[in-house]
Amino acid sequence: MRFIEDRPLIAVPALGAAAFCTLKVLKYTFNSLFGNSTSQLDKSQNKDGIIYLHLFPRSICRQHLNMSPFAIKLESWMRLKKIPYKTIETVTKSSKTGQIPYIILDGEEIADSNKIINFLEKKFNISENEGLNEEQQAISHCLLRTVDESLSWTYFTLRYMHYDHYYEQFFQLPLPNFFRKMAQRHLRKQITNRMILHGIGRKSIPEIAEIAWKDILAISKYLGDKKFLFGDSITKADCAVFAHLSQFVYVTLEYPHKEAMVGCPNILPYMERIKKQVWPDWDELVNMELFE
Repeated sequence: MRFIEDRPLIAVPALGAAAFCTLKVLKYTFNSLFGNSTSQLDKSQNKDGIIYLHLFPRSICRQHLNMSPFAIKLESWMRLKKIPYKTIETVTKSSKTGQIPYIILDGEEIADSNKIINFLEKKFNISENEGLNEEQQAISHCLLRTVDESLSWTYFTLRYMHYDHYYEQFFQLPLPNFFRKMAQRHLRKQITNRMILHGIGRKSIPEIAEIAWKDILAISKYLGDKKFLFGDSITKADCAVFAHLSQFVYVTLEYPHKEAMVGCPNILPYMERIKKQVWPDWDELVNMELFE
């Protein structure tokens, strides 16, 4: 038998087999705890006309309505438009995009929050332009892209790459300690790779903070003294801005983003107005307890 540093070579495949089995156990545990799109839905109901909104379980995070801002954006918009739906809390990702959230309607899966909104606008004959003029529609598009494609990366990078205590205090999987630590390491490695490929993962914390401050200041300046971004009515741009800002505004983790809020006194009242109108049950849904 060959040896490496006085250990049998067979130890290498043994470790690989152990890792494979551990991942299988994790997947089984996840599905046992939260289920998935096929196990939670009676197949006879796949064509029952009900929209099944799949999102991460609310119970696994503290002070967040959901760990995915895109799920909050989508659910806020669906509530705003009074579109009936049922939530499926799951860690099983879309078979099409490998992401959450997604919906299933009459057996058809639609993924990506913006695509889902576009689909539902057509399905329920909801005006896509929301009564906005062409200039406002262009600004709405830019605001959506700002929070979805720029601001989101700033706090994702900090909480998954730099803030170790995020995993213990604000995001925790209900698993035995060994498996929980393994799942956290796997998640962190996976997301870190995405951040590095994106480019923002190569930036320093001050550089990331500067990007966030400029995004927040731009939103604040456009909001001005208006009730909502485009006047007296909430739009999908408001839903998106609210979803992303809520990821750090309502969490006690000391994001540098909060420093920008000092110079933007109109942001917090704006957030509260949206929360009051769209999420009157916010306090009932959000887990404020400390994880042990």
